[in-house]
Amino acid sequence: MRVAGMCSCIRVWKRCYLLYGQSGTRKSSFIAAAANLLSYDVYYLNLSQITDADELNSLLIQTMSKSLIAVEDLDRYVSDSRSSSRINSSCLLNFMDRLLNSQDERISIFTMNSKDGIDLALLRPGRIDMHIHFPLCNFASFKNLSSNYLGVKEHKLNSVKNL
Repeated sequence: MRVAGMCSCIRVWKRCYLLYGQSGTRKSSFIAAAANLLSYDVYYLNLSQITDADELNSLLIQTMSKSLIAVEDLDRYVSDSRSSSRINSSCLLNFMDRLLNSQDERISIFTMNSKDGIDLALLRPGRIDMHIHFPLCNFASFKNLSSNYLGVKEHKLNSVKNL
């Protein structure tokens, strides 16, 4: 029975994130932690081992519902013409659109070192919902982390300015 004004369709949850920052800022660790927290399976797609768009789309079909699809170092494949991968911006745009149009609950996370020189069509809202910068940890960040996660509010090192 349908209720007037009510949609009988099911809305599935999909989000796409971009994590960017220098190497060593723990972007990959964040991906693993997010998947663990949500109890999602993680699928790491290594674009350097994918030969063409058909293979990339085939891999997407093999993923299950409630999964996190991670594509690391995206900037290597879309900004470097010397890349040995056959994956290009057009192929990635089609892949991202298929992710968004799939009927399963999926989260996709792309990582890159820098957004400089990247085709804006790849980064636009609707393809990538949120851009999160991962800066290197400085002393102020360390103090914040130690306060939030270890409960350390005051410490003798807090007065040291040049660490």
